[in-house]
Amino acid sequence: MRTLVSPRREDRGQYEGTGGLDSDEGLRPLPLLIHSIVLSGLEDPRGLAVDWVGKRIYWVDAGMDVVMVATLDGHMKSTLVDDHLDQPHDIVVDPQSRLMFWSDWGLNPRIEVSSMDGSNRRSLVDTMVPWPTGLAIDYPAQRLYWTDPKSHTIESVDLNGRDRTIVKRFPA
Repeated sequence: MRTLVSPRREDRGQYEGTGGLDSDEGLRPLPLLIHSIVLSGLEDPRGLAVDWVGKRIYWVDAGMDVVMVATLDGHMKSTLVDDHLDQPHDIVVDPQSRLMFWSDWGLNPRIEVSSMDGSNRRSLVDTMVPWPTGLAIDYPAQRLYWTDPKSHTIESVDLNGRDRTIVKRFPA
């Protein structure tokens, strides 16, 4: 069994002051209330993404080769994608466009996209992308970014898979 732990959003950023400006004590954070999510039956969970609009958590499991979702309390767990995956590695969601993007490191490495319910699945990037990870969305620019430790790059594409750009190439 695996447990995912995160502080509740409404509890972050609260501080109490115990002294003045010249005090050694200064400000200290108030204790966070921890919200645990218990998800059983996971083998090798990798990437994790939170849909803050729909209040769901998405993850990929490289041991079971699946993309899964559950409510933020860990209930209503279901498999969204379970075919033609081989070592899914990372995931990111775009709640506004209702899309999710994930990377796969298997025999045919790629980045895929589908609706957040798993439908309308298609390959977004499937050439020269050996180990895509660190997926991130620039929401205002509508671009997907990723790092690739094998090709030593940071790259991006628009959310339709066009305009692929190498943002930075690092020495090997």
